[in-house]
Amino acid sequence: MKRNSFSFSGFILKIVAIISMTFDHLGVFLNTLSTSNVFGSDIYYTISYLFRIIGRISFPIFIFLLVEGIRHTKNVYKYLFRLGIMVLIIMIPEALIYHLFTASIENAYSPFVDIFIIALILMLLNFKNKYSYLSIIPIAYILFTFGIQIYENTPIDGYFNKVLWLPFYVRPGYSLFGLLLAIGFYYSKPLTNYLLKKKNNINDEQIELIQNTKEYHVMVNSYNLSTLIIVNLLIFVLGRFVFINNYHILDIYNYSLQNYSILSGLLLIFYNGQRGYNKKWFQYGCYIYFPMHIIILFLIFNVIL
Repeated sequence: MKRNSFSFSGFILKIVAIISMTFDHLGVFLNTLSTSNVFGSDIYYTISYLFRIIGRISFPIFIFLLVEGIRHTKNVYKYLFRLGIMVLIIMIPEALIYHLFTASIENAYSPFVDIFIIALILMLLNFKNKYSYLSIIPIAYILFTFGIQIYENTPIDGYFNKVLWLPFYVRPGYSLFGLLLAIGFYYSKPLTNYLLKKKNNINDEQIELIQNTKEYHVMVNSYNLSTLIIVNLLIFVLGRFVFINNYHILDIYNYSLQNYSILSGLLLIFYNGQRGYNKKWFQYGCYIYFPMHIIILFLIFNVIL
């Protein structure tokens, strides 16, 4: 197979996403410190913001890798089951920290909630039968939480209300943003195949012959990049230009920060379609890393410091 001399496998993308995520969560914990003996207030805020910019790279990559995983997994039920177990494992320390120690992490949403719900949606859509309509249920939950986020971001009589009966650790924090990215990434290959067949008058068998070529990956990656740009543009428009009484009620993702997720496109455009290194220890290590690094960061910033 002809390979791109400069390209990234799924393994490389996952490593970058994990590192980026770590910077993001480090930035979250830094931002929870109102004062610090280690950093001056301006300095720690600047460092926190820079770390969170780096962190914007992670979520689109995780969603992209999720889509690739759903496409290529041999057993979608086991894949979804592993994600579900991971969500439950993450919820436990998050809930304990929130209810027993500090509520200041209430905006530290776990991307695995988004990933699990989106995986369920893609699995149902992939059935291509009457069960595909069941995808309406998880989609409705994402749209519902999106509405809750708007409500909480809208002042009523000068006050912002919090929906306490729906805690952050059961919410898809990226809600509509994550859903639109996933749908765009998921249909990039079918769209590419459709356009190639229509333009070149070729059939499915001929499409399969060219799916491992550099040119095919460039075309698919271009549509993925277009999805990333369009979704971020939508988030920018909603956050910047929709407001009530001078409050930007639809800026629930903080567009001035979230739009840096476009930077992940610089990596996705060079994806070569290969999984790369994927040993069992690495797969489960990635799952374990998320709760472990959250616990370690919590101990550092709330116990040691």
